[in-house]
Amino acid sequence: MTIMTETLPNETLCEIFQLLCNEPITLHVLQNASKFNKFPWAVGLVCKHWRAVFLSHSRLWTSFYLQECTLNVKYIAEMNRRTALYLERSGHLPLSIIVHQHDAKNRDLPSSTWKILWSFANHWKTAELILTYPWHIINHFRRCTKEMQFLESLEIQYDNMMASCDIVLKNAPCLVEVNLIRPRGINIENFPLNQLKRFSMLLEADKVQIQNLHIF
Repeated sequence: MTIMTETLPNETLCEIFQLLCNEPITLHVLQNASKFNKFPWAVGLVCKHWRAVFLSHSRLWTSFYLQECTLNVKYIAEMNRRTALYLERSGHLPLSIIVHQHDAKNRDLPSSTWKILWSFANHWKTAELILTYPWHIINHFRRCTKEMQFLESLEIQYDNMMASCDIVLKNAPCLVEVNLIRPRGINIENFPLNQLKRFSMLLEADKVQIQNLHIF
């Protein structure tokens, strides 16, 4: 086994790893042992060569998942350290970001973690955001929209019915899909309608009212 792995070219290993990478890397789970049977952590246990290859292959570090977590200082510090490290490993390639923030009872995604994510906003390719109390997040989003040159797909779900979706994305040259769930105060003219292939809104939680815009 050792001889075989050492003779495989790095490029071949990277292609194999890429095929195995079928889910985003979870940033909020700090107990690595619970992830050792999953990619990419399982790869690092095969041998030093495999570990070195997957750590240095930027394409494997472009898809991330975060959710609300315990507001423990040490926990947040370690999560932020890993978040910054893993994002750096992406080599500034286009990113897929998933943030699910459902719970508002003593659990949240810290502003320090959001700050790290926003620092890479100019490399977001797809973003799926579920937000409970999104005001400060939307404010940051407004400041970053001019930098989102790679953004192709955006989905924002508001768990709080009082949330406002007053964001402007007219300067996102690659944006082709927007999906908004339970927004308030939406102005569709804030989006580049002439380049979108799909625009959808779920307007109410209990009554499915979807507005679709398809441009071909």
